[in-house]
Amino acid sequence: MVLPTLPPDFALEPVKEPIRSQGGRSMSTGYPKGRRRRAEIVEAAFAKFASVGYRNASMVRIAADCGVSRMGLAHHFATKEALLAAVLEERDRVNGELFFAGFDAAADGLDFSPGSRGWWSTTRRCRSS
Repeated sequence: MVLPTLPPDFALEPVKEPIRSQGGRSMSTGYPKGRRRRAEIVEAAFAKFASVGYRNASMVRIAADCGVSRMGLAHHFATKEALLAAVLEERDRVNGELFFAGFDAAADGLDFSPGSRGWWSTTRRCRSS
């Protein structure tokens, strides 16, 4: 079997990295309606996990809360674990935005220097002994 060869002037374009990836799907691709629906599912799952807990929240109930069928939910999240991972990613994103809101790194005067890492490790060793 002979494999085809590429012409010598053939060049691959650099691939733009996706914003976020969950279960092999990229958040930067897809239709806007699908991205909105996915966000609605994550929001409904967040509320359900917060109210009844992860173990007591069923995929069927989460699907009903956001107005999709179980198969519609499975289209976006194949497993409950994948849905939990998306909920935790969203929680981390929101917490990061809230934590750093109004933060100006140049104005705080606490620049990180590589030497401070050595200071921390020395301090920790002294305290533990």
